[in-house]
Amino acid sequence: MLLIKPMFIHKLGNAFDQFLSEGDEYLKLFPGKCFSDECDSCGCSGYAFLGNKSGQYMDLVFKEEKGRVTDIYDCSEFKADSPERKFDKRVKIDKIEFPF
Repeated sequence: MLLIKPMFIHKLGNAFDQFLSEGDEYLKLFPGKCFSDECDSCGCSGYAFLGNKSGQYMDLVFKEEKGRVTDIYDCSEFKADSPERKFDKRVKIDKIEFPF
């Protein structure tokens, strides 16, 4: 189980590298929440990361306890607070090798 965190960080880095490979110079942040009725993260806050050139996006939800991030999720039911967000292509964290 100790290898899960480094593996996740590695895959998260790969996901952010996809933005770079598509020419993005920075990511726009849009706050929002998870609205999935099927997961424990429903209602948790997070951010949509949108590439400034590619239109690629990734939605991450952060679980916090006492002001400290305890978990990060790739969210498929994320709703951003801002209506100006445009979606083209979703960047996902590859979960095939994860045991959950």
